[in-house]
Amino acid sequence: MSVQDYLAILQYYPFLLKGLLYTIEISLVGMIFGTLIGVASALAMLSRFRAVRWVSVIYLDIFRSTPVLVQFIWFYYALPVISGVSLTPIVAACIVLSLYSGAFHTEIFRAGILSIEKGQQEAANALGMRSYQVMLRIILPQATVRILPSYAGVLVTLIKDSALASTISVTELLRQGATVATYTGSPIQALVIVGVVYFLITYPVSRLVNKLHDRLQA
Repeated sequence: MSVQDYLAILQYYPFLLKGLLYTIEISLVGMIFGTLIGVASALAMLSRFRAVRWVSVIYLDIFRSTPVLVQFIWFYYALPVISGVSLTPIVAACIVLSLYSGAFHTEIFRAGILSIEKGQQEAANALGMRSYQVMLRIILPQATVRILPSYAGVLVTLIKDSALASTISVTELLRQGATVATYTGSPIQALVIVGVVYFLITYPVSRLVNKLHDRLQA
């Protein structure tokens, strides 16, 4: 593994850059919609209506108990056969990453909400605030700060799991790295570079979120 091998791979940087952009795209979409799904599902689990709670529980059981790789394959290959609705690889990847990460965000947000002292809600209700106002203005902001470290962990996992989108033909970073490896005949070097790029994405994200948490806690 000489320096020349790595330089030969870096000559194909447009392929790697294209893959990186797709990785960022599907990860960002998964993060945004996964967060929204997680908050909604967490609130559903805390609902006083049993039917609403059960919908959330079933969702969690499905997406936390099955491998994300199986979910990629199911949404891209099996769903069109069952429903007749075809999804592009990018859309299928975004849906899977959103639902999969949303299942983990659910438990994180639920724990964060439950960690807030009940006395705060009772005091706000005594001041005439409605339940949804208490949740949006008082409980969720505090819960969000408390769950940031766990949230960062799910986000890093989401970015790494985006590599599995290569199995449904999404030309993200790993798949583009494999293409470059084929062109250069240097698979080990290509995978090393891809691994370094993933590290350069995930490590700063984790550190930034943790620093934000420390600053907000101060």
